[in-house]
Amino acid sequence: MTQGTQELTPGPARPVCHIMPLARVERERRLPRPGQVRVAEGREVTFAEVIAATPKRHRVLILDLARALGLSPKQVRQAIKVRARDRVEKGDILAEWRRGLVRRRVTAPQRGRVMGVDARGRLLLRVGIEWDEVRAGLNGLVARVLEPWGAVIRAEGSYIEGVWGNGQVAAGLLRPLTARRNSPVDEDDLGLEHRGVVGVAGYCVNPKVLARAEELSFRGLIVGGLSHACLEAAREASFPVLVTDGFGPTPMSEEAFRLLTSAEGRSAVVLAEPWDQVHGARPCVMLDLPHISQAEMVRPGEPLLPGQNVRVLDPFHPGQTGALLSSTPRWERLPNGLKAQVVDVRLRNGQRVTVPIVNIEILR
Repeated sequence: MTQGTQELTPGPARPVCHIMPLARVERERRLPRPGQVRVAEGREVTFAEVIAATPKRHRVLILDLARALGLSPKQVRQAIKVRARDRVEKGDILAEWRRGLVRRRVTAPQRGRVMGVDARGRLLLRVGIEWDEVRAGLNGLVARVLEPWGAVIRAEGSYIEGVWGNGQVAAGLLRPLTARRNSPVDEDDLGLEHRGVVGVAGYCVNPKVLARAEELSFRGLIVGGLSHACLEAAREASFPVLVTDGFGPTPMSEEAFRLLTSAEGRSAVVLAEPWDQVHGARPCVMLDLPHISQAEMVRPGEPLLPGQNVRVLDPFHPGQTGALLSSTPRWERLPNGLKAQVVDVRLRNGQRVTVPIVNIEILR
């Protein structure tokens, strides 16, 4: 190191929240249990395409043959016309009993497979399988197959990550609902011209907005902040709800609001799945673009460096952004009496604040 220069020592790695006009993203899409992968490496996929599935449970009908035929369970055994594991079609005779001129029969209500008859004279008919499915989540191509779990999907375009999602995924055209990033959206802001859009707003504190969005068949709602009063309605919404910055009346970051509102009318995929902190996968919005040779690869974590753009997540400065002044954390006692590693940040308003390192994430 020459005299007069200072070596920059990277600090500890911190999560990265990406807000990138040009990005190349690789997302692992996994089943909860091993199953069947339905795509091959290199194949193009759409966000809604099922790429893997695994059986969840069997649907079983219980047919009370004893009651239907007016027999005892022992007599039912003599009336049965099928055996365990037999496949039957709708209308096939399952059991039949004659008594003089009277004949009673039970037929299959739908296609299925006979599982057997229990001690009470009831026939169990398996009529289908419910599946756990994982969809591609993004428009792109299969970069790698993760047999038997799923696949890695690679996509390119403008990319924005958030902090919370309600578990839904859909796509639609972007439409700003508020003119400013720090303005709340109200139900009166949503008119018939917003039918079927992906709405973008500063923040949402009125649960009636979610109800109005349902009436207008929204394809998605992206907000900077979401109040706790709206959480239940957001979880139950049929469309994706994605929060970019935090809870309560938290404005959307300048970078995210500028990128989303400047893309009005463009198609966006909203993958509002919960934040998986183990694998570093956040809820996200992807705006499709043609192939980009200079797109930067998204990475879930990076070391802290002076001058980095960061977001503060502590309760005193929620969602505020600024520049990191030092990458080497120091130990300090916090107002609550606990000791923690902290760093200094220069907020956008010029204020210098000391923040625990666990309450810092890097903005890209």
